[in-house]
Parts: sequence; C-alpha cells; structure tokens
Amino acid sequence: MLEVAQVPSEHLEEFKSIRKFKIFNTNNLWLNLPALKRVMETENLDLEIIINQKSLDDGQPVVQLETAAGAAPDVSR
Repeated sequence: MLEVAQVPSEHLEEFKSIRKFKIFNTNNLWLNLPALKRVMETENLDLEIIINQKSLDDGQPVVQLETAAGAAPDVSR
C-alpha cells in the first residue's frame, strides 16, 4: 500500500491515474474488534511512520506524521 505523501512529485500524476491503477484505497477499514483488542493488549503493530510535508493556508510549512492503518498485518487469527 502506498500513500500519496510517499510518492515523489515527478510520479504524482502517474500515481493518480485510474487507467494505470484499477484498484485504489478509499480509506475504508473493516475491523475485527476482538482481534484488534487482543493485539493492542499483547503485541506491537509497528506501523511505518509516513512523513507528509504540507503547508497551512497561510503558507507556513508543517510536517504531518501519519501511519497507514491498512498496511497493518492481518491479526484476525
């Protein structure tokens, strides 16, 4: 899974192409709540931190730190 913040600017238009990528993330998650509870109590999901550089409306540069929940391993077993 790849977030837009991880795509180099020279590949951004290609990344957004629905002709090239027929399947894409719509930020919907289905969760098994008992499995999530178990993992949160007993394990570490160890999700990669995504550094997303943005600008506020006034032009002030900021850094948003994100994780891609959809990239977490399948822990439903």
